[in-house]
Amino acid sequence: MGACALNNYYGTTYLNHGNTYHLLNHNCNNFSQDIATFLCGASIPKYILDLPNEVLNSKLSTALLNLVQQLESSARPIREEEEKAHKEHSPDFDQLNSQIEEARSDFKVNGGDQ
Repeated sequence: MGACALNNYYGTTYLNHGNTYHLLNHNCNNFSQDIATFLCGASIPKYILDLPNEVLNSKLSTALLNLVQQLESSARPIREEEEKAHKEHSPDFDQLNSQIEEARSDFKVNGGDQ
């Protein structure tokens, strides 16, 4: 996708937003998009992001949604985990985000040469 001038701390802090995974609505494709945008200012191909919509628009969507809901509810108590894992907005988040954007801007201005 491209080069990144940020260290691991910034990436993990920026991307740690708790447990929001859902097989069809917020999955690994969305995570990959967030990573690509964050690190490189690039996007993954649209057809990959649209794959869940293809499934949801198929004849099997109702049965699949029911199956996904059953699996999620029986696999682990997601709602309880989210409540326990809920983190307050860090007062340093806005400052960190500004630093990240500044580093990204400097990286682009310098043409990736540092």
